[in-house]
Amino acid sequence: MARRYDSRTTIFSPEGRLYQVEYAMEAISHAGTCLGILATDGILIAAEKRNVHKLLDDTVLAEKIYRLSENITCTVAGITADANILINHLRWWAAQYKLSYGEEMPVEQLVQNLCNEKQRYTQIGGKRPFGVSLLYMGWDKHYGYQLYQSDPSGNYTGWKATCIGNNHQAAMSLLKQEYKSPTLAEAKKLAVKVLWKTLDVKLTNEKVEMAVLTRRDGKTVVEELTAAEMLTSSELSFLRLLDRTKKLAREDLSANVWKVNAAIIYLDNLFNKLQDEKGLHNADMLMQYGRELNQMKLLIEAENCKSSEDKLSQLDLIPRHFPTASVDVGSHEVISHQSKETTSELRARTRAVYRADLRKQLLGEEKRRREESECILANEMLSSYSFINSAF
Repeated sequence: MARRYDSRTTIFSPEGRLYQVEYAMEAISHAGTCLGILATDGILIAAEKRNVHKLLDDTVLAEKIYRLSENITCTVAGITADANILINHLRWWAAQYKLSYGEEMPVEQLVQNLCNEKQRYTQIGGKRPFGVSLLYMGWDKHYGYQLYQSDPSGNYTGWKATCIGNNHQAAMSLLKQEYKSPTLAEAKKLAVKVLWKTLDVKLTNEKVEMAVLTRRDGKTVVEELTAAEMLTSSELSFLRLLDRTKKLAREDLSANVWKVNAAIIYLDNLFNKLQDEKGLHNADMLMQYGRELNQMKLLIEAENCKSSEDKLSQLDLIPRHFPTASVDVGSHEVISHQSKETTSELRARTRAVYRADLRKQLLGEEKRRREESECILANEMLSSYSFINSAF
């Protein structure tokens, strides 16, 4: 018997749960995916733009990322009407604080104000919780870059990387594995990787809104990335296929060598297409893509060598031919840690396999020689025994 514990927000169930608040959180889990990544030189947030009907004019209400003040921006997942009310509250509080004190409102204080309002709606009869969750990115002089998430219960938490909305659990699992204090350039690649792995639809630039917050000349700058600054369809296809090819090679390179060969041919075509799309891609990123592709080619060449010694020597050529390059972005030096570690791991795994094969070959050769010597010795003994018998 339910006993109507979910009929009002102010009634606790025997287990101590507020069902209306849980229902509001469930509504958010069906909304478009939104994620945020805290980088060393800024913050990035990305939001999925959903067009629920092909006849809908999405140019009217296509906004998914909202500017709250000079230093704070947010994105929302949930009921749009509820989000509009909360956004107006946030902008009013931020403007009032600046008018009163002559400076920008601290990020956490603004988040706290909204969460107090959200929490108030969970303990007043006749009202329902706001069915919306927000991701905030901002900067202040107290704590620098900050990334916060708030939910309908009025709770808020600070994150290095987080996701709300549809498939957020899978996205959080991937972020937990891949997050390694990235720069904004690496955060963009990570965000795209998470989105194309978790979205239910094919990822395109038209379906994603992305913005970055950083500091320049003592001022906070928020920039919404254009389609050219985000990954194109060719780049997405290249990264997706490259990731799958590396996975095949890690599983069993010798068994999947023909699949990896076929993938490399297609990767070559995609890479040539990327080079033809001049002006759409960063030259340093193209250099990194080419390096990773050539490393995969060398791995295949090593696998095609006949002896394990030749395979090992071929593997040793990879770091000499294609050393990990540093990419200068602004005043920061970026090293593609993820690509470096992935290639190193794959190379180490393959080297271990080749060394095991070489050991087997050496042991087999030693065993063969021992058997031959034993056979020769046995033949000599038989010959001696036959000679002795014939003499008597």
